[in-house]
Amino acid sequence: MRVVTRAEAYYRREHRESPAVIETAEDVDRMIDYLLSGEEWHTAASVGSTDRPLLPSGSTDHEFLVGVSPQKVAGVITFGCGGQTLATLGAVDSGDELRYHIAGHDYYFPGNSEIPLDRVREAVKEFVFSGGQRPTCVDWQPFD
Repeated sequence: MRVVTRAEAYYRREHRESPAVIETAEDVDRMIDYLLSGEEWHTAASVGSTDRPLLPSGSTDHEFLVGVSPQKVAGVITFGCGGQTLATLGAVDSGDELRYHIAGHDYYFPGNSEIPLDRVREAVKEFVFSGGQRPTCVDWQPFD
């Protein structure tokens, strides 16, 4: 019997009440393709693994954010758990914070955190299908 590993994502306003369910690689690609569609205020997503335990408060024990830039064909990821937050480590430093948007809300990332889009897709799939573990296919740096 195959165990289905899942995640829920918030990247459109209506997901606040009913998150998008991610069960397949195609679901991940669909989410990223939507973020790449060019809607200015929808360039990032918050993804939560449903395979990880909840805290006593009922909140998730982790935070996983992914942002994409259609102009740069690149994106960023952050992973937070246990009081530590990490951001992807890219090859180029823009010198400025990078801004992405989840349903109209600004999120800022380090200037050197953008990675190629194919690596973003790979890392999100690894997160979803590893039960919410930090992806190992990308390099990480501390992020406050």
